[in-house]
Amino acid sequence: MLDASGDAERGGAEVADLAAVSRVLASRAAMTAAEEAIQVHGGIGFTWEHPLHHYFRQAKADQLVFGDEYAYVQAIGESLTVR
Repeated sequence: MLDASGDAERGGAEVADLAAVSRVLASRAAMTAAEEAIQVHGGIGFTWEHPLHHYFRQAKADQLVFGDEYAYVQAIGESLTVR
């Protein structure tokens, strides 16, 4: 993300690609962390009383709101093949 913001300040043409890569990595990290935490805590992580359900729900909601990461991966691949 720092590379993308630095490129944006310098007027780089690859800002959209770097932002898409950052989005994919952050989305994967959030879902992996939430899924692994629930695995560690077992089924109790899905109950409303446990704070893990909030993190999992937020990571999943971000995926739904911002779009699936596969669309971003496809866009990155298409931009790389054009060059």
